[in-house]
Amino acid sequence: MEATLYETWRLTLRHLAPEHARRWLYLLAHDAKRWQKVSPMMVWPSRDVACMFPDDLVNRLQAMLASPMAARDVVVLNSHAGECYRARLDAVLQLVAMPGKAGQHDVRLALMEGFICIVPGKLVLLCNHEGGVALWENRNQAA
Repeated sequence: MEATLYETWRLTLRHLAPEHARRWLYLLAHDAKRWQKVSPMMVWPSRDVACMFPDDLVNRLQAMLASPMAARDVVVLNSHAGECYRARLDAVLQLVAMPGKAGQHDVRLALMEGFICIVPGKLVLLCNHEGGVALWENRNQAA
């Protein structure tokens, strides 16, 4: 993994998953085949693994995609496929209106399971292979 990408995850995992950070960073520093062990399921914020979390997730994602943040580069860790790369937020995240359900949207991500670091150490989108999507936000100013 490229050093700047690794540094993004070092900062982020220190806050997102302090109890897993040391092990996960060890795995990320080695062969990509090991990255499947870096699972968002280990830090999932709800018992419902297929949930959208928090309740206002779609509204928050809509606001991000309607702002200059949509064109911002984010760091994607596709732990399922063993990939880590930079991409624009609007290239890896889409909201699709659900047919027959006015005002409801489905969140579509460019990965099956992993993390999208939007702001290192501050804002991360987690997704799991069960279809769950969660937004983790560190409100600590020291990050």
